[in-house]
Amino acid sequence: MDRKCLRYRDMMPGYIEDRLTENELEDLMLHLQQCEDCREELTTQYLISRGSSLLESDQPFDLNAEINALRNTRNRQMRSRKTFSLAALILEIGALVAFVMEVLLLIRL
Repeated sequence: MDRKCLRYRDMMPGYIEDRLTENELEDLMLHLQQCEDCREELTTQYLISRGSSLLESDQPFDLNAEINALRNTRNRQMRSRKTFSLAALILEIGALVAFVMEVLLLIRL
């Protein structure tokens, strides 16, 4: 695992517990697509974090399915955050345009 991976490894608990910022989430997810070592580390950290409660429940579980479900959830969250950010930006631009038009109207008077 190289130095860059150490940074991502430190982000994994936040990924599992949904505590990453939008930029951190996107950065980690892009890295996970490219780095097999970090995907394995994420699986290990997930198992340590959530595995004991899953084992205690006496319910069968599929670790790969659990990891895939987590990844799918984070993908949806990232898309939702981007959509929300874009909508906020559009509203801000609309407010700025309205303000500029108001100023121009006042200047004409």
